[in-house]
Amino acid sequence: DASASMDFGDGPLSKYAYAATLSSAMAHLLLGQSDSVGLVVSHEFEDMQVPPKSIRKHLLTLLAGLQAATPDGGTGIARSMLAVAERLKRRGLVVIVSDLLDDPEAVEKALKLLCLKGNDVIVFHILDSVELEFPFEGLARMDDVETDRNITVECEVVKRPYLGLLEEFLEQTRERCADLGVDYHLVSTSEPLDRGLIRFLAWRSRSRV
Repeated sequence: DASASMDFGDGPLSKYAYAATLSSAMAHLLLGQSDSVGLVVSHEFEDMQVPPKSIRKHLLTLLAGLQAATPDGGTGIARSMLAVAERLKRRGLVVIVSDLLDDPEAVEKALKLLCLKGNDVIVFHILDSVELEFPFEGLARMDDVETDRNITVECEVVKRPYLGLLEEFLEQTRERCADLGVDYHLVSTSEPLDRGLIRFLAWRSRSRV
């Protein structure tokens, strides 16, 4: 997901940089097992695609694709997922790394189609710790990087409603993924990157039992 919202980050890594690094590590592991790995970098209206290959040096092409992308524009993750589902000719593993700030119904529809086609699907839901905790005080201006809109809010007034809506969004996302058989992981950019990789390896181990 290379929408503008993925460029946000309060720590050393933006959501996109975190997602790209995690994706690179997973690609390295899969190529080391001679699996074919491809890449789709999602933008609002079109995607950057790297066709799957299984040779180890293909990692350099994948890394170049991730590094060349600039997060901008609105989200297109649901559209991209639908396009991938329609394009895939064989069953495989689809890993989605995104903040999922798209229409929840459209995301669910895309996930459902991926699963109906027999794919194993993993979602790494990437959010910044600021988004998860809302640690602001006093008056703050909130900017929507995808629409260029902004609003000034009194943080103590909006914190509880915001966190309530966030928890509702996360719970609905978890439930929808569980109902579809999608492996879902909420990941904060404050977490060490290897934690996400450990979750991926644990899934690989379970899937082979």
